Amino acid sequence: MFCVNCGKQIADGSAFCDQCGAPQAAPAPAAQPVPQSAAPASPVAKLTKKFPIPNLVALIAALVLLLSIFLPYMAANKEYAEMLDEYGSEVAFPGSDITAKDLKEVSLVEFAGVAEAMADLAPSGSGLEVIPVLVYAIAILGFVAALFAYLKKPVLVIIPSVLAYGISVIFDTGIKESGALNMSVYDWGIAHTLIPLAVLGCIVGAIWMIVDKKKAKKVQNTVV
Repeated sequence: MFCVNCGKQIADGSAFCDQCGAPQAAPAPAAQPVPQSAAPASPVAKLTKKFPIPNLVALIAALVLLLSIFLPYMAANKEYAEMLDEYGSEVAFPGSDITAKDLKEVSLVEFAGVAEAMADLAPSGSGLEVIPVLVYAIAILGFVAALFAYLKKPVLVIIPSVLAYGISVIFDTGIKESGALNMSVYDWGIAHTLIPLAVLGCIVGAIWMIVDKKKAKKVQNTVV
């Protein structure tokens, strides 16, 4: 190093110059790297860590299956909807609180109410009393599928979702045969499309879960 005053070369680390006696500035301490704190995980990252994507697919699909019973399963066509508007809040079935406007868009839950009201008026053996049971069965199976998706039990997700689809097919047949609603003036609603799609989502998510579990087990065996 060199003296800051006279410029003569002196020994490295000297506090004073041995030529002129001038004090030397202490060397600046080396900058220490500042430890970087890890960025907090995003809510999505936390969710996917707890529930991998296959589990989320199965869980969301099962919840859609469950909630679909509250969405329009059948919708009146334009002409019939206008006619129902004319009747407004008039009771559609004696002894029930179902109005004409309620029949414009009918969910499975509402359809169960329609069937119960009609069953009181129809002769015994009409089959209308079975319709509410089918609706409640779809709801229960959807809840069971969602529960097992949450618990990460893929096989037990597939079984109730497939059963729910089978019941929905029976339900469609029952609608046509019972005449609870005139199919010539009704079209299928969004729930009629969502149910098979939700069941498909449950199956895809469950199979994906099974494949991922097998891959993870294979990797674990390889490491060991």
